[in-house]
Amino acid sequence: MKWRVNPDWRIEGGYAYIHIDALLVNGSTNNDAKELAELSTPSNQITLRSSYDLNSRTELDIVLRYVDKIIADNSAWVPEYWEMDIRLARAITDDIELSLVAENLLNDSHKEYGRSTYVVTQFTEVERSAKIKLEWHF
Repeated sequence: MKWRVNPDWRIEGGYAYIHIDALLVNGSTNNDAKELAELSTPSNQITLRSSYDLNSRTELDIVLRYVDKIIADNSAWVPEYWEMDIRLARAITDDIELSLVAENLLNDSHKEYGRSTYVVTQFTEVERSAKIKLEWHF
């Protein structure tokens, strides 16, 4: 969903619902893999983005996102969370942009998790962060 509030301000929103109903094939009895596939993906995700052109060379972006809980296995889970990122960018020239980015501003940190059939990872604690970024487009 996109909405242009005025020539300088844009709002975008998105929602994703994911329901996985995994099937066992070829006589497999690996219910653990089936359960992992069904529970290790967040069912609901929401993203809201506001982009505002402060002037012809300066942009302000604010992103708010929600990620539903996931269950990694019978004893481990990642709670749901809301987070917000802010980016202030200035085009120094047509090819060079300098930006200040602040990420994960609503919480000191939150858990994330990644796992697939082939790769097992541990929980990752993602912390609040800020960075200065210089981009050169050529």
